[in-house]
Amino acid sequence: MNIASIFELSKQKVTLKDVFIISLVVYTAMETTEISEKVETYSTQYAFDVLSYGFKDLGSDAEIKAQVKEWHKNDWGAQIAAIQVICDASPTRLEVLMSKQLSKEVCRLAL
Repeated sequence: MNIASIFELSKQKVTLKDVFIISLVVYTAMETTEISEKVETYSTQYAFDVLSYGFKDLGSDAEIKAQVKEWHKNDWGAQIAAIQVICDASPTRLEVLMSKQLSKEVCRLAL
């Protein structure tokens, strides 16, 4: 598309129908994005709650790392599965519970 054709398009009359359709498309795109974010959050909420409870008495990244290693060693499936779910769907959610660096390491440990 060249400048002349863009200029010609800008001269065309925009109807109320055109404005409505454009508004509808923009609104739908915004709603779809919001719904996607909610689905991502809700789909990992139970796993997040399992980990929050498991880490509630721990104060440092070293303690969290030791806890994850213990879970892995003792085959604590629910906790390891919770880490895997969050790591697969939304690894940044772990950063609420631990440092960014540890969250990456925990995801590797849970494999």
